[in-house]
Amino acid sequence: MDQVRTYARAGGMLLVLLAAISGCRAAREARTVREQRRDDGRPPVRRVVCLYSDNPWLNLDKAGDRDPEGLWYYVYLSTGSEPGQLRDGLIEVEMYRIEHSLDGTTSRTLDSEWRYATEDLPAIRKPGLLGDGYALLLCWNRKDTAGHEIELITTFEDTLGRRTRSETKSMRVPKYTR
Repeated sequence: MDQVRTYARAGGMLLVLLAAISGCRAAREARTVREQRRDDGRPPVRRVVCLYSDNPWLNLDKAGDRDPEGLWYYVYLSTGSEPGQLRDGLIEVEMYRIEHSLDGTTSRTLDSEWRYATEDLPAIRKPGLLGDGYALLLCWNRKDTAGHEIELITTFEDTLGRRTRSETKSMRVPKYTR
């Protein structure tokens, strides 16, 4: 009889524990949705600052040629009165290919797009003038991007849907000959 009571108590405690765990998970999920839709009281991001290295190119192919297949840079989100901060939201990058024709016209076509949740990006935590930020490592869609001029636009979208755009960055992707 004592053994039955022990099993009953253990089973009851297990049910209470399972209910608590599932209740906590449901409450946590509901809280996450609420937090995503409400203002956290902090000032909105007013500037997206992108910091590029002198050599931002990534060589990512298996062929081993020297032409880059991507690039990296840092992104800092500023309220205007405070240095870079880590925020919940999305960072979107658009890369345009710029083509100059012989008749003097220029075309600008969307070549690659990237969209990342800030929580999925490597964070840079450095106190100082720029504050905290994110590291972006981007691999473009086309192998023939080397040798072309590109433009990058980086946009941050917070959890309320407010979008803040960086300045446009233009650069020529190097093309190497063997």
